[in-house]
Amino acid sequence: MTGPWLLEFFIAPVIVGIVLLALSALFRVVREKVWRPVGRGLRWLTTLRITTSTRRNALKHELAEALDAARVGESQVARLKRKSLDLKTEVKGLKAAREYLAAEQKTAVWDSGHAHGLADGRAEGRAEALAEVAAERAVLRPRPAWRVDVLREGEAYVLRNSQPDAVVADVELDAHHQEFAFTGPRQWYGVFPGEVEFKGGWLEMGRRFGVTFRIQYRDELGDVQEGRARVDKEPRRAIIL
Repeated sequence: MTGPWLLEFFIAPVIVGIVLLALSALFRVVREKVWRPVGRGLRWLTTLRITTSTRRNALKHELAEALDAARVGESQVARLKRKSLDLKTEVKGLKAAREYLAAEQKTAVWDSGHAHGLADGRAEGRAEALAEVAAERAVLRPRPAWRVDVLREGEAYVLRNSQPDAVVADVELDAHHQEFAFTGPRQWYGVFPGEVEFKGGWLEMGRRFGVTFRIQYRDELGDVQEGRARVDKEPRRAIIL
């Protein structure tokens, strides 16, 4: 057996085996000392990232819920504030309405009392005026004495008040439509002067039976009164009624 053969078939495998054992040992050392710590670190980093992301998402969700709750709380607070303002406004309105009603009631009471006072005053004044009128009417006053004289037969006549102490006004003269026909004015407004002239003519019944003139006038108190004056069919003077 020569040296090269021994190196090829005996020594070389031993050396290869030793190298493989050394490499295996070195691999185990590298795996235990380097790879496993590095793997653990990588796994920890991965887990930490996942955990951090999960916690970040959870924190975001919690923050969103908190913000929503805060918004809801703010909206509720704002709603409560608006309700409070509405209640305050309503209370002020009710207070103002109550004060207005109280003032209206006072005004109504005053107006009612004032109206009653005016009504009582007017009633008293009316009663006093009526009493004065009644007292004046109770006094005997001279009444007019009416007569009609003929100036020209069938043409001109005179209406006279033969009682000068009797003051009359707004005199209106009339007669039956079958007895006498007026051809001129027969109304005299204002204070009667004592006598006035009027025109007209006899009709059939007047020529046969005479004419009865009706005189309407106002006395000193302004009351409407009525008098009469009759003229016979052969008039020479009037007959006072």
